[in-house]
Amino acid sequence: MTLCEIDRLVAEKVMGWKYIQLKSKVYIDEDEETGTEKEEWIHFSPFYIRPGMNNFAFHLWHPTSDIAHAFVVLEKVIEMGDIKIHCHRKDSIGTDFSVTIGLFQECGHKLPEVICRAALKAVNAKPTTPEA
Repeated sequence: MTLCEIDRLVAEKVMGWKYIQLKSKVYIDEDEETGTEKEEWIHFSPFYIRPGMNNFAFHLWHPTSDIAHAFVVLEKVIEMGDIKIHCHRKDSIGTDFSVTIGLFQECGHKLPEVICRAALKAVNAKPTTPEA
């Protein structure tokens, strides 16, 4: 799984955001020089709908590589309830990190990515209540 795919899963599964990709649209405009009609296309960048907040551009969300975004993920996980988070370096050189969220542990060299992987494991294991 690529980091971009993990970023998107974290946005949807952990943060509760909805991924939106609008279809390209065509519109007809008049060419100023010739006066003839010309076809133009509008291409939309994907974005997330964040409940209670402004929309957020897809290409700006990188919790697997941006520590500030990874800490937003941790804050969301803490809001979800009785989840314990432990983060420590595994060796004295500080090259490996270990993050445990609830019963789920992830280890790796990059702390933001490790946080995201642990958060996804914890969220995927939570029982969901059926909607009425």
